Amino acid sequence: MIFSYQTFAQVGINTVTPNAQLDIKSSNQITPLNTDGVLIPKVDAFPLTNPTIAQQGMLVYLTTISGSNQSGFYYWDNVTTAWVGITSTKNSDADFYEVGSTNAPDDINDAMFHLGNVKIGTSTDLNGKLDIVSDETKSYGIRNQRNLNLGSVTPKIGIYNELTGNSNAQLIGNANDIFTNGDDVHYGTTNYLSGSGLGNRIGFNSILTGASTGSIIALDNSFLNTGTGQHTGIFNRMQGSNTTNSVGLTNSISSTSAGGQYGVVNFLTNGNNAAKYGIYNQISGLSSLFHYGLSNQFITSGSGIRIAVFTDFTGTGTVTQTGIRTENTSSGSGIHYGSYVNLGGTGTGNQAGSETIISNSGTGSHYGAIYNLNGSNAGEKQVFLILLPLLMLLVFLEQKTILIKAIPD
Repeated sequence: MIFSYQTFAQVGINTVTPNAQLDIKSSNQITPLNTDGVLIPKVDAFPLTNPTIAQQGMLVYLTTISGSNQSGFYYWDNVTTAWVGITSTKNSDADFYEVGSTNAPDDINDAMFHLGNVKIGTSTDLNGKLDIVSDETKSYGIRNQRNLNLGSVTPKIGIYNELTGNSNAQLIGNANDIFTNGDDVHYGTTNYLSGSGLGNRIGFNSILTGASTGSIIALDNSFLNTGTGQHTGIFNRMQGSNTTNSVGLTNSISSTSAGGQYGVVNFLTNGNNAAKYGIYNQISGLSSLFHYGLSNQFITSGSGIRIAVFTDFTGTGTVTQTGIRTENTSSGSGIHYGSYVNLGGTGTGNQAGSETIISNSGTGSHYGAIYNLNGSNAGEKQVFLILLPLLMLLVFLEQKTILIKAIPD
């Protein structure tokens, strides 16, 4: 071993030309020996008595994990009175660990975890495990983009929220609050399904499982705001070309239940003087095919009665109550029917084109049916057109009146 001493106390090891107060050279820089190096004092734990200012910067090597400190090089920092790990992915003060271990991440592809709350774009606690605050310069607060391939058959989920355990509090899987003011449209949730394929495309899908004694609702809309604009619970827009049917709303009920099964139930309970519609259909545009305001098809089997339209008035009031009212005021050269009944098929039971039962009491007039056919028309006007294999007309007059009125041109 070669030592070099100069008048200004520089020390060289394995060199005669030291370039620092202490300059240590390896035996061979290109092919060093396994003993070329410097051993710093090793400790299995930090001293119970902290060093002082005189040991500021003192270096040790921690051989084992001590508390939250990983093994590695540490120096004494008397300002913070703490042992500080030399910057390294192994022995640094790790805020993230590799998943399944207590090692700090050391690879760009490492899966890592953090136990505390995380804030992005804010230092304020917004009471979330992950709080993200962005500004006007960004189009997306959070954007999740996944690149998929056709070879995978495992379901892929963009965002998945799972609430487990037991709780009597209100549970919300996904909530969006929009507090901004502006004149453009505000959407709580928007789904774009633009890919091609043979599978069904569903904008919103709710799967409700488990047992519950309360009501089970797939979609609940509450309007609490005030304004002059129209309020619509569900609005479906169907645009573009399509070779099959376009259906605004489809309900499929296949469950077995002792209770009634209803495709659509509407409750209008507000007390204002405006018109109320349980179902309102407006059909516009051009078409050479039939237009149906309401079409019912029964394909079930069983001995129960089939009723296409059922109207039940149970309230009290002095205004006119009409079970079915047809007003045809349009002009045209085609035939106008107030009511059209076509009974075909085979069967041994009676067939009635129309049956009206009026059993309530009151001083007002009772009408089984009223038809007003007005407007211009070059064709015939039919008050009743009933096609039966055997025409049967049974009219029972028991202090009641069935009025058939046709207004001539």
